Amino acid sequence: MLPLPGLAGLLFPPAARLLSALPFAPQAFAWRATQRDAVERLIRSTGSALDPAGVALYHKLVSTPAHVAGALAMMANWDVAPLVRDLPSLRAPLTLVVGRGDETVSPEESRRVHRMVPGSRLVELEGLGHLAHEEAPALAARHIFEADGSCDAAHRR
Repeated sequence: MLPLPGLAGLLFPPAARLLSALPFAPQAFAWRATQRDAVERLIRSTGSALDPAGVALYHKLVSTPAHVAGALAMMANWDVAPLVRDLPSLRAPLTLVVGRGDETVSPEESRRVHRMVPGSRLVELEGLGHLAHEEAPALAARHIFEADGSCDAAHRR
């Protein structure tokens, strides 16, 4: 929700635009992802630990050029400045669910957003990383349902 801090914030947007414009970039990334160890390193770099089935799904996802092209296009078109500007006036309920071990987007970013949005709620999940929703899907879903108000007694267990 916030611009990347520091040097990454300056370099990432133009790099993403350049990569999304290069027709061979998605194929190159997808080819690299055919090497399972590359995918495992990518997942570990997020602060997450997935089971073999989760790793296999990510392997399939990131080795698909169309997915890589879509992700690059999304990142090339990020414009979070209007969102940052408007966050303090957000009136809809906001619950931020973050893995405390997230090494992709620092949990401090969620804390900053929480401080910016009056009445927001912050849930930090101990021992989980950027892919917390895949490491512990039932736990993440419980917090989402609670935030939505649709969590009944069966979901609270």
